[in-house]
Amino acid sequence: MTNILYTKKPSSLNVFVAEDLPLEELLYFFITNMIIVLAVLSYDKARGMMETFTMEFPERFGFNLKFVSQLFCAFITPEYSMPSIVVKDITKLMRLVNSASKIFRFSSIVFQSGIRMDLLISYTFARITDDMIDDKSLHIEEKKPKLKLFIQFLDELFAGRKSDYDVKKKPYIPKINWPLYQSQFTDVQMSCCRAFSRIAFYLPRKPFYELLEGYKWDVERRLIRNEKDLMEYCNYVAGSSGAISIFTFMYRSDNGMNDIVEKYDNIVEKSQQLARDLQLVNIARDIIYDSVTVGRTYIPTSFLDDEETELKVLCDKKDARSLGMDLE
Repeated sequence: MTNILYTKKPSSLNVFVAEDLPLEELLYFFITNMIIVLAVLSYDKARGMMETFTMEFPERFGFNLKFVSQLFCAFITPEYSMPSIVVKDITKLMRLVNSASKIFRFSSIVFQSGIRMDLLISYTFARITDDMIDDKSLHIEEKKPKLKLFIQFLDELFAGRKSDYDVKKKPYIPKINWPLYQSQFTDVQMSCCRAFSRIAFYLPRKPFYELLEGYKWDVERRLIRNEKDLMEYCNYVAGSSGAISIFTFMYRSDNGMNDIVEKYDNIVEKSQQLARDLQLVNIARDIIYDSVTVGRTYIPTSFLDDEETELKVLCDKKDARSLGMDLE
């Protein structure tokens, strides 16, 4: 480190903070590092503003004047001048996830802030709809209208899309009948729907309809008859999440979104396959839990030795352990 910054003796104060470290060098490195740190913090603040308030800052990363101008505007814009409802909604979703899923909370740390926040929103949408389906206090006939209401929300949210995987480059405000949902949804559900509406422009509609189609199976207590049914159900409730994740990664990683299905269809397919495999693991792990808590089984009936008897034990008596006891 000696003489990295050479100071001529006539201009030096000849004051040494440490051996071979004149005061001038110390001040130089302190000021230089401070400038670098402040520059990074400024960029971090501006990027955080753009990722949080997507509607107000629609330009994505790029080496162009529009993005640089937006970056500067995001930096000089005070947070308190932005819509507080945006931050309040995200805060509620974070609290929900922190209390409901430690796995998601810790696994999302590896992603950059934009990906982490949008995955949080998508995950929470799947979570609140799943919790609604599993809610023991609601009768099946009460769940069906709720599920239809979520489907109606998706219809309004994705209105105008030309195809199942049609996505937009710029955010826009969808025409949604918020008073209707305000009267039917809980506070957390409303926060999730509002947050979801702000990022839905770059997400395809098909995975979300597939997700709700999987929940429809649960509401109708539809039995899984064979392996084909099992894989179809897994694709609905898990494969859809894999596709959603890929679109989130691509958009928030500053990659182009043009013809994403044609260019990255193999990536979408593999993500769906991975999600399906993980869902199969979850089903195998939760055989007893699903039976005891909701009287439900996802084991294909073709896999059972005595369909009528074993379904009665799993779904009516809710005693999955007894089947294992019979094998001993």
